[in-house]
Amino acid sequence: SLIWTGSYNFTKSARLNNQENVVVLDDQVVVNKFSKHFEQLKKRLFDEGMFDEKYKKPLPFLPKKISIVTSPTGAVVHDIIHIVGRRFPNVHIEIVPAKVQGEGAEDEIISGINLVNVRSDADVAIVARGGGSLEDLNAFNSEAVARAIFASEIPVISAVGHETDFTIADFVSDLRAPTPSAAAELVVPSRAELVRQNLELIKALIDTFTRFIDHLNTLLNDFSSRLINPRKKIEDLKLKLDDINSRFIRIFFNNLSQTRERFTWRIDKFRANGPLPHINKLKESVAIINYNSFKSIRIYVNNKFTLLYQKEGEGKIKAINDCLDYIFEGIIFLVDADIYLNDKILIKMIYPIINQNEQVVISALRPPNSILNINLVKYLYINRCFQFRHKFSRYIYGVGSNACIKYEAIKKLGKFSEKKLSDDGAATGVDLASKGIKSFILINNKIQADTYPMNITEYFRQNLRWYENSLQYSIKSKKMRVIKFFGLFLVSIYLLIIPILLFLNISFFLIGLLFLLSIYLKKIRKIIFYKLNNKDESLKLGLAFFLYLIFYIYLDLLINIIVFFEMLFYRKAYKKRKNLLS
Repeated sequence: SLIWTGSYNFTKSARLNNQENVVVLDDQVVVNKFSKHFEQLKKRLFDEGMFDEKYKKPLPFLPKKISIVTSPTGAVVHDIIHIVGRRFPNVHIEIVPAKVQGEGAEDEIISGINLVNVRSDADVAIVARGGGSLEDLNAFNSEAVARAIFASEIPVISAVGHETDFTIADFVSDLRAPTPSAAAELVVPSRAELVRQNLELIKALIDTFTRFIDHLNTLLNDFSSRLINPRKKIEDLKLKLDDINSRFIRIFFNNLSQTRERFTWRIDKFRANGPLPHINKLKESVAIINYNSFKSIRIYVNNKFTLLYQKEGEGKIKAINDCLDYIFEGIIFLVDADIYLNDKILIKMIYPIINQNEQVVISALRPPNSILNINLVKYLYINRCFQFRHKFSRYIYGVGSNACIKYEAIKKLGKFSEKKLSDDGAATGVDLASKGIKSFILINNKIQADTYPMNITEYFRQNLRWYENSLQYSIKSKKMRVIKFFGLFLVSIYLLIIPILLFLNISFFLIGLLFLLSIYLKKIRKIIFYKLNNKDESLKLGLAFFLYLIFYIYLDLLINIIVFFEMLFYRKAYKKRKNLLS
């Protein structure tokens, strides 16, 4: 074969000078040289996975900026600029100059691709060159150029040669264009085509909306044609509404008057049977007792205890003093009620509440040999100290002098019996006082106390806990007032709501029955609300009204249940309070 190499130029005189070198080579040798190198490089890059589709980056639909790596003096640049400007004139084009053949072409192409990635302001890059011989396209078959295109973060379009020319850059790039002109058409869409598509979409939307409006007009006309004499129907409904309104007003006021009478009767009954009359009777009896039996009260204050006792007189006050109420070093003894001496003096009768982990031996609270006092202690510790019900059998009750003795301390002394305490307070048998045991003795309505070490005093103070019954009673009274207020509030709400619920129940029942029997009513031709197409619509309307009816019935039942349990709870609390007062 013959290979021509040379150059053409024009002189100043406009004459063409041609320098040609003709070399005669064997065709098979030239083809084998380039083909063998091309296939080897292609196979190696394919094995590395550089041709896989998973590494292909998607092209932007409408790029804002395009970078073109090509020769700035070739016809390729003008073709691309012309086609891009014709298809979409607002796209910015950047030319990255590079040699596309000859020595240094590979390095300049690689530098151009790297420059586009470093600047990172372009949306897509085009590596372009016009047609040429196999030797002219050799720069795009370079391994270095292929790896630069593969490593690019910006999508790259390869537009090298003619449609029949294939290079390594075509396989590695994200998209191959047959020619540079085809690359310009692929990189941007046609503005005229986009405008045409948008107009078609707008027209389709307008047609769809128009059909929808026409369908709604058809439905409206259909529904309007179903109405039968609407003016006459409205007049009939007005007459029925007036009748229902008059009946409702009459029933409402009748129920309201009956409910007011029942409520007034219940209030009068509550006032007659409530705690206020009983309290007033108790106040009157206390005033009579104070006037007849009370003579004088002295308050005796000593170093370590305070004793309230009655010097003269008989009656209830003396019986209270016989039961020994006093306060000694934080330990409180009691009986069990409040006594009003006059308007300014109130004796808080308190009872002992002992720590449930303690075990004590308690003798009589009344004078010696009093069986009645044993029953009083049982009443206090069984009925008033609930945490001691299950431990009542573990307490010892004696008939000796009044005493409060720690059970653990007694166990250290040995067996305890009634003989160890005499009626006059003297210790017999084992000397209790010398062992650190304290006994409180009632002699002639006064207190006589033996001494004991301070450590036992502190031990008693830390382990015995006492609370006043008056505080508990005040809390119960507050709870009862809250319960009374809440109950009366619910009753008032119920009395206001029940007429409305009654009217709604009757109305929904009649309307639901009317729609369920619509088939027969149409035959009779007495009442026609609407002209329905089939029986299913009538049944659905009737079912809907019945569901509303069931809802209001359940609401009424719920209010009745709440009021019933509230009044039941209030009645139970009232009976309990009445028993406590009695």
